[in-house]
Amino acid sequence: MNCMKDELKNTLLNDGFDAYLFYTPIKGHETVLCEKLNNRYQNAYFLTLRKMMHRSKEGIKWDEQVSLLEQYLFVYVKKAEPIDFLLEISSMTYVQDIKDGSLKDDNLAYARWILTVDGLLGISTAVIENGLVKITGGPLLQIEDQIVKYSKRNRNCFVSLDIAGVKIETWLPFDWRIENKT
Repeated sequence: MNCMKDELKNTLLNDGFDAYLFYTPIKGHETVLCEKLNNRYQNAYFLTLRKMMHRSKEGIKWDEQVSLLEQYLFVYVKKAEPIDFLLEISSMTYVQDIKDGSLKDDNLAYARWILTVDGLLGISTAVIENGLVKITGGPLLQIEDQIVKYSKRNRNCFVSLDIAGVKIETWLPFDWRIENKT
């Protein structure tokens, strides 16, 4: 990402922003589309939601990024900034009725969280104390109340999120250590 976009991100987080969720029919190319739009529109910040995943095959383990919310883009602009330019992007459709405005309440809180992590849900850390998983850092810490179940063997948590009416149910990875406290 370029310096101007870093500055814009910091300004948005510090001074406030309006956030929008757009749908695009271009499946699997969300990251490329965000890059193109970020280069074209200097006063808007485009993000797609991605996650890190633990992978393994034939005993070889690695981590990779995958899209978490395919075909959706988050768009951030300074508070009360006109968004007419967004309506001209033919490859995107606003998820909510444009008259309703930007994301609000819990959806805005999710959008802030996504902006804070720059659209990438990395690998969280956890400890297992007396058989119970406790998240100690990373993106899962901020959404611990959304965790439905754990898979200690696969080092993943199953989470259920609802962002602007789009339900996301997915496994998110964590690295853990075992602590036995008596």
